[in-house]
Amino acid sequence: MHGPGLGCLLMFRFFLTVCLLAAMLPAQAGQGFYLGGALGWAMTDVDSATVMERMAAAGIPGTAQVEDENRLAGKLLAGYSWRYLLLEGAYVHLDAPDSDFQNVGLISVDDLRDVAPASGNGAEVALMARYSFTDSLSLWVRGGLFHWEYSLRAQTRKRFTGTDPTWGAGLEWRSPGANPGPWRMRLGWDRYQVGPDDTDLISLALVRRIGRAAAATDQRAAEPVPEPAPVSTPTSPQTAPGPDTAPDTPVFPFTIGALNFDFGEREPTTAEMAQVVTYLDRYPGATVIVRGHTDNQGPDEYNDQLALERAKAVAALLMEQGIAAERLRVSGAGSREPLADNDTPEGRALNRRVDITLPGGDEQ
Repeated sequence: MHGPGLGCLLMFRFFLTVCLLAAMLPAQAGQGFYLGGALGWAMTDVDSATVMERMAAAGIPGTAQVEDENRLAGKLLAGYSWRYLLLEGAYVHLDAPDSDFQNVGLISVDDLRDVAPASGNGAEVALMARYSFTDSLSLWVRGGLFHWEYSLRAQTRKRFTGTDPTWGAGLEWRSPGANPGPWRMRLGWDRYQVGPDDTDLISLALVRRIGRAAAATDQRAAEPVPEPAPVSTPTSPQTAPGPDTAPDTPVFPFTIGALNFDFGEREPTTAEMAQVVTYLDRYPGATVIVRGHTDNQGPDEYNDQLALERAKAVAALLMEQGIAAERLRVSGAGSREPLADNDTPEGRALNRRVDITLPGGDEQ
């Protein structure tokens, strides 16, 4: 049997090698290293009655008293995250229940191993998958291997080691908004198999990403843009100019407004339509294209419908402010025309929008 330190060392080398290879890949938004720690409660479902049943089956006389079946535990973790996948390594401290054997005679440590509760400490490597419900809340599941070690004492003390599967699930929360910061909080349940027994760990973890957070690939101006002749392209939306700064001869097609939406919402978060309506009134014969968009979260069918509903909501606001219905061309693009990288919360926030565009070619 290999020494207890050898298995941990091999797992650490494997984890470090994979992380170094991942770091050499082309940079993508949402990738990066992270560090963290978790504190919680370990529960080994082996009580005194269970141990005494094992002793009777093994022909061992005497009695046993088990304490600390539930105890404080925790882990230190490090990993590398992609968009939906994370590779994570950790040192896990589960400790073990205290077992007190009385009147058992001269038994060996190996005899105790067959009856005593099995739990301990060690290193793990796990692959995690994460699915975002909202921009601030995600579900994660994980599976991996746990290299454990613990010791027992009878006439002598002996250390036992092994490698068994581990798995778990939980929720991850980050602060909402376009700039959420590097911190994440996890609430998780993990199960660690140690020999014949299982230990459940319920924990709360704090995780911090290392390095600069990826920025969105496009930023939308919040104030009116006084450009003399702005040109709309699929990757450079223009906010509606005010009546005093609007160009007399714009270059068409010309996007005069873009309203943003919260995750899953069908009504615009802000409806600053006055400037848009003022500008449209200067071209009473122009057709107006109202086109809805979403980020890439969720099925395509759902996003197509959501984008169309957003466009209809904005068209209704325009009609309420006097724009004739026959001038409006309403459509939805789903997630197929992103402005920014959907791998970041900032990019997804920019992609949840409705563009209001003058296509040109109409009687102005």
